[in-house]
Amino acid sequence: MKKILSGRKVKGIYKAELIKNLDELPFPAIHLIDLNKYYFTHGPMKGKLPLTMISSRGCPYSYTSCSKQINRGNYRVRSSKNIVDEIGNFYDFWPVYIPEGFTY
Repeated sequence: MKKILSGRKVKGIYKAELIKNLDELPFPAIHLIDLNKYYFTHGPMKGKLPLTMISSRGCPYSYTSCSKQINRGNYRVRSSKNIVDEIGNFYDFWPVYIPEGFTY
């Protein structure tokens, strides 16, 4: 990683330690995005801005047919508080519309 951060070109596949506590990850830097380019232009959500979030990593299941064997046993989730805090962080930049039936 030091080579990449220093600007050196590197080739190959890189493996890193799994981040066990997803709450330690910073929220996306949405202040760097022109949010006016990303709102819905038609349909029932016209004029609303989509908000996508990742609340977990890995896979909670142990399918033997899964092509991503590395994900087995590595399922991690963010805390509910952390997810709500990210929604609040997003709301600081753009009003958030949460549809009825929002579930976690």
